[in-house]
Amino acid sequence: MRVFDPVPGRQEGRSIGAYSEADLRGIIASSIAKGVSPSIRIGADIVITKPLKIGISLILNAAAGVKISATCSPAIITQAASITIQGITFKAAPGCGVCISHVSGGDLRILDVDFVAGTSSFFTKALESIAIPVEVRRCRFQTQMALDTGAAGLGSIVTECERIVSGLFSPLTPYVQLGGGFTFAGNKIVNLEAGGSTGGVFSANDNCNLVLAAGAGSVAIAGNDSCDINTTAGTGFNVLAGNNPGGSVVLHANDVNSDEVLGRLMRTPQVFTSGTTYTPPAGCKAIVVEVVGGGAGGGGSSTAGVSAAGSGGGGAGGYARHYYASPGACTYAVGAAGAGGTTVPSNGVNGGDTTFTCSALTITGAGGNLGLAMTIGTVVSLANGGAGGGATNALVNGGGAPGGVGIRLSGTIAAAGAGGSGPLGSGGPPRVTGGASQAAAGFGAGGCGACVVNGSAAQAGGAGTAGVVIVSEYT
Repeated sequence: MRVFDPVPGRQEGRSIGAYSEADLRGIIASSIAKGVSPSIRIGADIVITKPLKIGISLILNAAAGVKISATCSPAIITQAASITIQGITFKAAPGCGVCISHVSGGDLRILDVDFVAGTSSFFTKALESIAIPVEVRRCRFQTQMALDTGAAGLGSIVTECERIVSGLFSPLTPYVQLGGGFTFAGNKIVNLEAGGSTGGVFSANDNCNLVLAAGAGSVAIAGNDSCDINTTAGTGFNVLAGNNPGGSVVLHANDVNSDEVLGRLMRTPQVFTSGTTYTPPAGCKAIVVEVVGGGAGGGGSSTAGVSAAGSGGGGAGGYARHYYASPGACTYAVGAAGAGGTTVPSNGVNGGDTTFTCSALTITGAGGNLGLAMTIGTVVSLANGGAGGGATNALVNGGGAPGGVGIRLSGTIAAAGAGGSGPLGSGGPPRVTGGASQAAAGFGAGGCGACVVNGSAAQAGGAGTAGVVIVSEYT
């Protein structure tokens, strides 16, 4: 590793300190120009506003407790060469669904890194489109996918990693997708989908399901505790039931002390944003279903002269969670997002109901209610936000948050109501100045109301977001 000076940032021993996004980008730009590979130490929390296209080799670490979050989409770090990242917490934000993506050259080492959910958003994928072998050690994931190398990730190592089980998104079980020659050892509650004819090692894992693609080769499976083996997604072969998963699989010294294991998650939870039917895979004994209704739109506003208006925000959709034993064929409907009100002005639009029907029982997450529009004026006035949607018939029935109230104090002072947030979505933030209304993010959240002050341009209300159905399948 070459250490050099001067570059933007502060020298700290053999590392260059970065205390802002500008520092970080300056160091990377200077390194590219000089043709060198820096070691960068993040000294303070940083918010990344657009993806870091690195294009060089570097080492990136951080002071204790430091977080990197983002307002960019789709990824924080992309198009990197050889890179080592150690001791950093990456925090998800709305609109940034991937943390690190499109690494295709050199080496990638991720050590002691946490990928955590934000207040109302999570990384769908921590590491995506990684076309090289990787080394991932002692990391913690609050993501839907932890790592995706596909067949390209020959010889990858994933050890001592685990799911973060506390917080808003704890029901998600992260999974890893690797090519052949893998080592997957000492992990906890992280599922593995493996392929490639060169096989691999699956050992000393706890509650980590293994899915083997066709032709996965020789896989040594030893010393695991409560881990299920599937030949392909959904076939449900179970080590403890005495079934051979197929191929050249060696089972030795695993925790096998009963003829049947129930209650193991079969695969990554299935997320449905469209469609109408669902059929459980073979071997599925039970499902846990979560539904969220669609979020409503905020009210719109017109304009005229020295006048103002602050319209109400849309309500969030309701949330329901239910357990179905021995499920058969099921049907569902995903609630639509409510549009924002127009500049006529008009009220927002209600969110649609999300339903799931199985075993003659229908659970419902009702859509959020619309935010009211405010007519332009100069005297004190209020516009109600929409009520949050409710839920029915489930074991857990939760309501969405209501939209905020819009208010006008004079022809030059007004505030639009925020959109209601829900368990899987963030409502559009409020406005106190003229400008485009803020839409919601995630699933089932409400859009904010429109704000016009001192005769600024008319604005439509912010749109809500559609609902979702999430199905977790168990043996």
